[in-house]
Amino acid sequence: EPIEIDLEEEIEDFSNLEPFVVYVSGSDTRSNMLTVSRSDVNILAVVNPETKQILLVTTPRDAYVELPTQYYNMDKLTHAALFGGVDSSIATLANLYDITIDHYVRLNFTGFSAIVDALGGIEVYSEVEFWQADENGNEHYFEQGWNYLDGEAALSFVRCRYAFVDGDFQRGRNQMAAIQGILDKVMSPSILTSYIPLMDSIAGCFSTNFTDEEIAELVQMQLDDGASWNITSYEVAGWADAAWCYSLGEEASIVFLDSE
Repeated sequence: EPIEIDLEEEIEDFSNLEPFVVYVSGSDTRSNMLTVSRSDVNILAVVNPETKQILLVTTPRDAYVELPTQYYNMDKLTHAALFGGVDSSIATLANLYDITIDHYVRLNFTGFSAIVDALGGIEVYSEVEFWQADENGNEHYFEQGWNYLDGEAALSFVRCRYAFVDGDFQRGRNQMAAIQGILDKVMSPSILTSYIPLMDSIAGCFSTNFTDEEIAELVQMQLDDGASWNITSYEVAGWADAAWCYSLGEEASIVFLDSE
């Protein structure tokens, strides 16, 4: 069973225009069940309903961080979820950035593909041209610029890292580009006016602590004003190295984050 966390018991009223933070977690599992596993995608979405701005911040999966264990051991960020699921990853990032994380959305590879297909595909902007083969041996080509992706192609787009000189950093940028593509599609009137059947079609593909009432409030807010949103993406810089990791009990490749 997925590990849930109650960060707020009461229903949040988004019409008060208070900013909130959503943790987007991508599990490395491929089954339909969201089990306790590593988190290969770690993106914070800071949403300001008043100014209609969304800030996406990605942290490398191998970032060397303090785990919320008894003695605050050091390890890769991706391993935080092994010590308590999504709530452990949330605690790790909240401690790292000294912020409060209000909500989470967690999905795995299978769920990601299903969501993209349920939306009818997405458009993403690729900073670079590259090829990537999926698990079935199918080659996917991504040109520099805009690309239309179905679920299978979108999964290849967000998983690829070995094709890039800066590896996981470019993968993080691609993951944020995919999230922006999903947000752009979700905010279209055709999707918003039929969001309940859409949610039913992707049930079981993700877990979240957003309540049905909170989702309805967000949808209604967007339908009422039809505003355009400005989405900005940032990556946390760092450099590759090696250090002792708590979960492994030995030295492993990690990323030291640039504190500045």
